Amino acid sequence: MGFGFRVGVPGMSVRVSTRGVRTSIGPRAARLSVGSGGARMSTGLGPFYASSSLGGNRRRTSTRRTTRSRTVAPSAAQLDRARRQAERAQQEAERDGAIAQLRELRRQMTSVHLESFPTAHPPHVHRVREVEFQRAAVDADRLGGSPSERGGSRRPAGDT
Repeated sequence: MGFGFRVGVPGMSVRVSTRGVRTSIGPRAARLSVGSGGARMSTGLGPFYASSSLGGNRRRTSTRRTTRSRTVAPSAAQLDRARRQAERAQQEAERDGAIAQLRELRRQMTSVHLESFPTAHPPHVHRVREVEFQRAAVDADRLGGSPSERGGSRRPAGDT
């Protein structure tokens, strides 16, 4: 069973317990705590809060230091986790590439109206046959009958 007490004023509090002394400074939205467990930064709103360590003075579970460093191979779970993470990264890269292509296509489709095109002109139709038919009809009227009644069409001079 632990023993302790807390003394506080707005913006600052001091806690003394069997585990040590801890001081907190700042409002709940941005609080800095320093004590025997190390330094921490926390933030909170309503019933929710988040806290992270800032390093500093951490308690050690053992006072004995080892001089040899151990080499430990990664476990099967760690290897599987790393493989899944690499697959996700590759899928995200492919997805980002596809999104970039779609954005480029959209840009091209929405900017086609900004390009300049040559001015459109009505098509030019040669009216030679119509003129020949009209000449033949005039000649037939003068001679008294249609070209088909006389056994053929009359070609204008100069055509062979």
